[in-house]
Parts: sequence; structure tokens; C-alpha cells
Amino acid sequence: MSLVLVREKRKKQLPIYHVSRVSRKAELRYFILEKLTFALIISARKLWLYF
Repeated sequence: MSLVLVREKRKKQLPIYHVSRVSRKAELRYFILEKLTFALIISARKLWLYF
């Protein structure tokens, strides 16, 4: 799973921060909604300074 925090300036997206994480075996079996929730939790933990 990976995410990029971007800033839009003059209709151009500029990357600010990149987060990448490898899923464990158990995490690969999560349902789609659980994966989305997990991604949001990881994102919030890594990027808390930007919120």
C-alpha cells in the first residue's frame, strides 16, 4: 500500500510526502472495506502533522 500527499498549485500536482508499506499475509485477506479503513489509519498515523 502506498500513498502520496500532494499539493495542487496552478492546476499542477506537487508531491509533498510519500508513504509506502508492505502488507503482511493476514492483511492480504482483509475485505475491501477493512483494507480501506486500515489504509486510512496508517495514513493518519504517518501524516498527522499535515492534518
